[in-house]
Amino acid sequence: MFKDIETSRQQIFPALVAWNTMIGSYVSCGKFKEALGMFSRMMELGVEPDEATLVETFSAGSSLGALDFGRWDHSCISNTDHGSIIEVNYSLLNMYAKCGALEEAYETFDGMSKKNTVTWNTMILGLAVMALQMMHWFSFPC
Repeated sequence: MFKDIETSRQQIFPALVAWNTMIGSYVSCGKFKEALGMFSRMMELGVEPDEATLVETFSAGSSLGALDFGRWDHSCISNTDHGSIIEVNYSLLNMYAKCGALEEAYETFDGMSKKNTVTWNTMILGLAVMALQMMHWFSFPC
């Protein structure tokens, strides 16, 4: 029985590394739709994401403004330990802020047990961008 578990672990880990490499490469090349497509395919095949996968997919989602995908991605980790990892939380916060979902960004920010300069700056930037958009809306007569 333990031999089967070890064999399965050895087969899954390299597969995850390969998926992460492909997803990360797409993100690095600016091919965000392809990265999200690879992530969706990975999930369909039953390969569980790790924190590296999530950081890359949140990055791709924020670059595309793919809020629905980001919400779905977030729901995939809500019952896992990944939600407590600061890099994952930062990527999630960044995605929500860039997509203009400030309530969700704030909920993510507020739920973070550790905050640093990057998380504070991301939240402040999200609020500033929204304030600029509101000023723009009200500066033009209808």
